[in-house]
Amino acid sequence: LNAPRIVIWSIRMLALLLFVLGLLVNFNVGFTSPLLGKVGWWHVVTARPFDYQVLVSLLPMGICCLGCFYFSLVLWRYGTESSFLVHSSPLNPWFSPLFGTMGMTVGQWFGSAYFLLLSNVGIFVFCVSVLFLVVQVNKDLESAVQLNTFLHAFDELRSSEVQHYQEYQQKQQDTEEEQVVVADEKLEAAVQQGDDVRIDKDKVDDKKNGAVEMEHDRVKLKKRKVVEFAEETTEIVDYIPGHGSD
Repeated sequence: LNAPRIVIWSIRMLALLLFVLGLLVNFNVGFTSPLLGKVGWWHVVTARPFDYQVLVSLLPMGICCLGCFYFSLVLWRYGTESSFLVHSSPLNPWFSPLFGTMGMTVGQWFGSAYFLLLSNVGIFVFCVSVLFLVVQVNKDLESAVQLNTFLHAFDELRSSEVQHYQEYQQKQQDTEEEQVVVADEKLEAAVQQGDDVRIDKDKVDDKKNGAVEMEHDRVKLKKRKVVEFAEETTEIVDYIPGHGSD
């Protein structure tokens, strides 16, 4: 078990013990003093001999007063330093439980003449202070709900803005990608057109070279025919009688 759980269970056991002790005192189980529930702490301090039964009967309320003092101080500190409603002075409405606790504690000190009246008045004042504190707690809870609503709306607005910005970025990215694709297509078309032009030029060059070669072949053929004709003519001339001696 961790420390907070130990503290919680210790408080629960103490509360159960005080509850049982209060029942025993109020129903006179094991207690015989006629002053039980009729005198306060003043009798415990001044009585001689010491009356331990009265002390035991006052312990539940005394420990309750100490616990109320502690929690009143904690609540007062919360209302002064951490409350959603900011107060300009430490003397704010969160001080009311401490005032009620002081009244309840003072009511437990009187003797038999005033104990019954003032102890009940002190408890009544404490209950009123707690009810007044509940009003402050409700106001604080309402402020917390309003703040939570505002933060939730702000978070939704922020999420919406982020979503719109992401959609805008996606559209920009898609547009840039489309532009890049179009530019690539144009570049590919230009390159393809350049290749077609180069291919056509190569074809023209091939045709020109073929024509030149054909012309050279034709000229060569003509020259060979002329040479053959000249040789044949020379042979014919030499064959004519009397012409070869000349």
